[in-house]
Amino acid sequence: MSNARLGRTVAERLRKKIAATKSPTGEAVTVSIGITDNTDHPDNLKILLERADIALYKAKNQGRNRTVIETSLKINVLA
Repeated sequence: MSNARLGRTVAERLRKKIAATKSPTGEAVTVSIGITDNTDHPDNLKILLERADIALYKAKNQGRNRTVIETSLKINVLA
């Protein structure tokens, strides 16, 4: 299992637990989570953070309360 897929498994457990827990106001609380890994660029934190950000916005745009993995290699980073 890849690091991103393992991360998704953990993130989904967390997301479901949060959704099942009542907030102090009684309102439902949901989260969107962006997952990625940087095995192809292990020393570049900027690529990792950009991919995670892309994944988070994809999750929100797909309807929120979900986990999305971003594995795109098409990220341009200025060193």
